[in-house]
Amino acid sequence: MNSNIIPIIVFDTETNGITAECSVLSISAVKIFYDLNKNMFLKDFKTYDRYYYIKNGEKENPEAISVNGLTENEITKRREGHSYPRFFYDDIESFKNFCNETRHFIGHNIKFDLKYIKNYIETPNTFDTMTTNKFIIKLPSSYGYKNPRLSETAEFYGIDVSCYSFHSSLDDVKVTAKIFRKMCKNFDKNAINFLNAK
Repeated sequence: MNSNIIPIIVFDTETNGITAECSVLSISAVKIFYDLNKNMFLKDFKTYDRYYYIKNGEKENPEAISVNGLTENEITKRREGHSYPRFFYDDIESFKNFCNETRHFIGHNIKFDLKYIKNYIETPNTFDTMTTNKFIIKLPSSYGYKNPRLSETAEFYGIDVSCYSFHSSLDDVKVTAKIFRKMCKNFDKNAINFLNAK
């Protein structure tokens, strides 16, 4: 690949809880490409979208499932026609291969998602569309400004989300990618510095 064209992974996970020990129920990503010479995103992209069952011996977390909707039946439905492993960490090499040669990773609240892949995949440069927009969007809270939700960030940038379902990992990824593109169009300093990071 041309050294002036950088691959960028935008990814999201849905899980059975909030700790690193909880099962990953889905991981989705898009690999997009940015031309540093032309200062533009290319039209080419690749998509990754997989669903997994809760690990043996781990109880289903009703609170998490009520948010992401990934019941065992729903996961079975989304896996239909596919034969990849039942559990996330049995399939981690597949995602690692998808991320091959990528040094730039984007997510909305990426710190949460990184804990599920950090022991397997190097992520030298990361960008969080949540924290970087905290003092741009400036949503008031009792302690100053709060971190904006993905839907709030999309609304701020005028992104039509009517065709997306939030907490669907692939839809969240698509919206996050659009937010980042908007930030680049606005010449956001953090976004531009991220693109030029080695």
